[in-house]
Amino acid sequence: MKIAVHRTLGRIFVSAGLALVMGASATVFVDVAPAHAAVGDDTSSAVTVSWRTGHSDASNPDYNSFKDLVVKVNQTRNLAHQGIAISWTGGIPTSPLDYSTDYLQVMQCWGDTPKKCQYGSPTAQVESQLGYLTASRTIDRTLDTRQPVDSTTTIPGAHPSYAFPFTSVDGESTFQFADLFNSATTNEVNAARTSSNGTGFVNFEVQTTLEAPHMGCGGDTVSGTPRRCYLVIVPRGHLDPTGAAPMDSSGRVGGSPLSASAWRNRITIPLDFVSVGHQCPLGQNEKRVVGSEVISKAMTSWQPALCDSGTTYGFSMIGDDEARGQITGEDLGASRMAFVSENVTEDSKWAKAIDYAPVAQSAIVVAYNIDYSLFRNSSLYAAKNGTKVRNLKLNQRLVAKLLTQTYREDNPGAGLDDAVIRHNPSSLITDPEFLQLNPDFADFTTVYPEGLLVQFGNADVIKHVWMWIRSNADAHAFLTGAPQGHCSSGAGRRERRLRSPIQLWRNF
Repeated sequence: MKIAVHRTLGRIFVSAGLALVMGASATVFVDVAPAHAAVGDDTSSAVTVSWRTGHSDASNPDYNSFKDLVVKVNQTRNLAHQGIAISWTGGIPTSPLDYSTDYLQVMQCWGDTPKKCQYGSPTAQVESQLGYLTASRTIDRTLDTRQPVDSTTTIPGAHPSYAFPFTSVDGESTFQFADLFNSATTNEVNAARTSSNGTGFVNFEVQTTLEAPHMGCGGDTVSGTPRRCYLVIVPRGHLDPTGAAPMDSSGRVGGSPLSASAWRNRITIPLDFVSVGHQCPLGQNEKRVVGSEVISKAMTSWQPALCDSGTTYGFSMIGDDEARGQITGEDLGASRMAFVSENVTEDSKWAKAIDYAPVAQSAIVVAYNIDYSLFRNSSLYAAKNGTKVRNLKLNQRLVAKLLTQTYREDNPGAGLDDAVIRHNPSSLITDPEFLQLNPDFADFTTVYPEGLLVQFGNADVIKHVWMWIRSNADAHAFLTGAPQGHCSSGAGRRERRLRSPIQLWRNF
């Protein structure tokens, strides 16, 4: 790792460079932390589990529903706050109407018991599509006679009402678990759909002790190792926990997945984390480091080894321009070490005195989380409704439209009072150019993805995005106001942008 030092006025100037790439991302390991794999790249830890491996009792009423179920998780080690991909085969297709039968419920737990699982805080919209108590921690003994109850599951002042309290990693147990996690913060998946061919897929958010301190995942234990947690997958079939047909008049299975008869069908997969609770020894020399958002995850993964180097490195995430100012500024409190995407400008008096060391490789991405929301008469409804969209296609021209708020629904009053955009498509999914690339969206209901959210501040990545957009002739034609028919993908109608993209770029 190359470092250049410029000594002047008794100060040391150190700068590290960060390369950004539009395209596939990769990881470069740096020699400051050889003992720790980079966060998010340990695909060698993928796990495939057959339900029958731990469930051989053919007398189980759900045995025939789950006997062919095979679940794969793409990463189980060196985890941080990230997403992991869960896919499965051999399932029975989920009921076409809402989530009545045959789906998967997924949760993160800090121990392999119901009381240690983060579950029971669904959104109202999701809960309305599920059976009685299937998104809840409440115990109904008429639905599951196998479930024992005692003083620990009796809700105080509500006898004889029962529920699973949540027991946090510090040993405290509470029925008021909304104080710890709620529908806005939980990562639970109350229902994941199995398609008509028996397969399914869901992205699952893994939370560390920083996001969910009540579970402590990745925090240091007494032994000094990061705390292990668990991914728990509970398949639900077409029978209630009693083993009988659903009591619900709509045919929906009922009962909490934490209840004994449902819980016994679970698949449990250990999750191992990089340390996020490592504390540097008190009294060490301290060095403040600043820089781009795209290096923050790497810094987290390097911290355990950096602490052992004899210096405590505290990282502050700031914009690239401000980071460059921390390298070259005259303030005594400047950090003098920064991770940036682009060099200090050539007109700076320090430009020739600073060398740059590439320390990581990243990528600019457009992330999305969209569920299929299809009309019931769509030929795709049975196979895809409620599942995740996994093959969204965007090009530079469509991204330019999103960033310049071209679509009417992205504007006050649906843009009908704005002469510039009132004849434009109402939303992304009504744009013929988008539908040409993504024909499935022609059957979407009025629930549609809205405009792009972009990071705030003077980040270099924004400049790179606009460079990528303007490199495309069709996108450039749109940005300069050319009629749609003048581009290679044109369908003959003029579309208008709301704001000047050049001005948006300069504003950043």
